[in-house]
Amino acid sequence: MAINRIWYGVRVAGVSQNGAESTYTNFTAIHGLQSLDTSQDFGLELVSEMGQGAPYDYTEQVPEITVSMEKVLDGTSPIYNLAFGNNTTVMTASEATCSMVVQTCASNQLNAAGTPELEATMTGLYLSSLGYNFVLDGPSTETIEFVGNHILWGTGDHALISGALEWGSDAPVSGVVLREDVDMDNSIFPSADMGANVIFQNVNISANLGREDLNQLGYRIPYMKTVQLPVEVTTDITVLSLGTGIQVTGVDIPCTHSQLTQNRQITVKTCQGLTVNLGAYNRLRTITENGGGVDGSNATVTYSYVTYNALTVGHTEAPEPE
Repeated sequence: MAINRIWYGVRVAGVSQNGAESTYTNFTAIHGLQSLDTSQDFGLELVSEMGQGAPYDYTEQVPEITVSMEKVLDGTSPIYNLAFGNNTTVMTASEATCSMVVQTCASNQLNAAGTPELEATMTGLYLSSLGYNFVLDGPSTETIEFVGNHILWGTGDHALISGALEWGSDAPVSGVVLREDVDMDNSIFPSADMGANVIFQNVNISANLGREDLNQLGYRIPYMKTVQLPVEVTTDITVLSLGTGIQVTGVDIPCTHSQLTQNRQITVKTCQGLTVNLGAYNRLRTITENGGGVDGSNATVTYSYVTYNALTVGHTEAPEPE
């Protein structure tokens, strides 16, 4: 058997909370994985010299590894929790590392079973960005990106990772999260800003950690990849427009510290056990109305909230932090 091409049925990925994982006993398979993209940037820089048009030399920086994934939300653990443990805050995750393995089996198999033909192991991965998208059409999703400096490619000489998928036996626990599975009764939205009788359309949550290498003399590998604090976390809530809004006035009132917006609690829960808690300091930043034109589309209003350093993700099936 051989790999003549790579398709979704023969590739499986797993995550370990151990950032220096070197064995194959502590990786847990990601269920519901939709896409997995990797890139390797060698940081090539040109060195020129006076008197010569050809390159004098090339220097390489430390290779930058980027891993981007999307997973459907369901009754299994999110990738974020597999990497950092249950109910971990984004501030705790910002200084933690995890490991990942991607295993590929022969392309003529129906599923990733047996000994893989190829393995890619990435250690010392830092969280770079995180997002949760709750939508009207299709499954809701988790998007996540990691960055690091280490990737090892090898032939498959290990068993498949723990919890790997078997043909016909893997199915989402409690089903994938559809629009009716967003637990509106137990979720918390800023209704004081949006008014009564809100008809929700989409909720998009995202955090970008903006990593930078912290280097030191005498070493090529970064001491660590630091986060540009504060971590900005945004929540965009789109609702059907019913013609209501917040009163805005540009009249100056001297010696008055008046504000049109207030701190709000935002928490999104699903019937499959996911909780995304953004804390109580979310502040309305913009209101945007779109649609309602001659194309027949319905008018919608997007309320964009921002908070900082506050994002906690939990799931009933997530592992505890190690």
